[in-house]
Amino acid sequence: MIKATFIATIREKAPREVSKPVLDEAKAQPGFVSVESEIVDGVETTITVWKTMQDVEAWRDNPVHMAVKRDAAKYYSAWESHFEEV
Repeated sequence: MIKATFIATIREKAPREVSKPVLDEAKAQPGFVSVESEIVDGVETTITVWKTMQDVEAWRDNPVHMAVKRDAAKYYSAWESHFEEV
């Protein structure tokens, strides 16, 4: 399994109409296992777990996910992603 960790400094919290559809889309993807997210002191950490790296790559290329990523600078001043096999 692959753990994908997204860490971002929040500029403005994404409205629910932005965050909920992308979360629902992720949960519907083949290979999706789980998601946990929290915001502490203006830093959002979201951890998703996927069955394979190919599932992560398919999510990376998902049109709904790509649309949200294009607008990331509206909501985050900085962000990074890390991947590890678990």
